[in-house]
Amino acid sequence: MFKNSEMFNKCLDQNILSAKNVADIYGIASEKIDTFAIPLISTIKISFPRAVSQGDLGDPDNHGGQQYAPILDLEIIDVS
Repeated sequence: MFKNSEMFNKCLDQNILSAKNVADIYGIASEKIDTFAIPLISTIKISFPRAVSQGDLGDPDNHGGQQYAPILDLEIIDVS
């Protein structure tokens, strides 16, 4: 989710959360990445399969709520 539509649109224009970029960050094939831009709420949803089933012994994040951390370092360049 973005603070405002301006930042959302800059992110889309700069292709920052492309399937390729996300795949590189998480170390998975880009074909397994689905991204959905939702302008009405200035949000980009990123979806990809879990390495293990939810609740399995090796599941580090049972609810999938902490998977955003690796993308926090991405920067949107202000070109205005």
